[in-house]
Amino acid sequence: GMEALGDGELGAQKWKLKGGMTRLSSCLQHDITGRGAVIRTSSVVESVSGTERIQVCLKSGHRFTCDRVVFALSPQLVAGIRFDPDLPVDRKAINNALLPGHAIKVILVFDEAFWLDSKSACTLPFMELGPVHNLFHTQVGEKPALVGLITGAAALACETLEKEERKRRVLDQIKVMYGVASEPVVYLERVWGQEEF
Repeated sequence: GMEALGDGELGAQKWKLKGGMTRLSSCLQHDITGRGAVIRTSSVVESVSGTERIQVCLKSGHRFTCDRVVFALSPQLVAGIRFDPDLPVDRKAINNALLPGHAIKVILVFDEAFWLDSKSACTLPFMELGPVHNLFHTQVGEKPALVGLITGAAALACETLEKEERKRRVLDQIKVMYGVASEPVVYLERVWGQEEF
């Protein structure tokens, strides 16, 4: 079930793919294009028309005809595409009902993995200590790192903050959790709620 996808040493999120997730996408792309398919990325679709031969029009002005189209995009973005014939009512209802979640991913790279010292770890629930709802350790290059997710209402509240303020809140939480006020050598974040796609 979903528990297998969770954090911690037994959770699937701790596992890494050699070469990163981009490698998985690249391998899939190579396999598909090797069988004659065409993949268009970074292409905003304006309209799709037809049933047997499908005409796809991009906002860039490019047009092409194909037998089938697969869209890899968030369901709520489908509302911005004109379809002729129109999508079935139940399909549109599903797309409209699937709202995007709010999430911010943070990666903090340190010189030392101080969080592995279990004597210093706080046992209070994450959500009582700060905005980060789950946290797990990883490596960035040769350096130890912490990866955290700020989700739901906490992410919504943090989306409007300046990057330095989000960083301060995350570091304050880590200080309470581990009793260490170490400054990361690198701080990275992705505020997904601020991205159109």
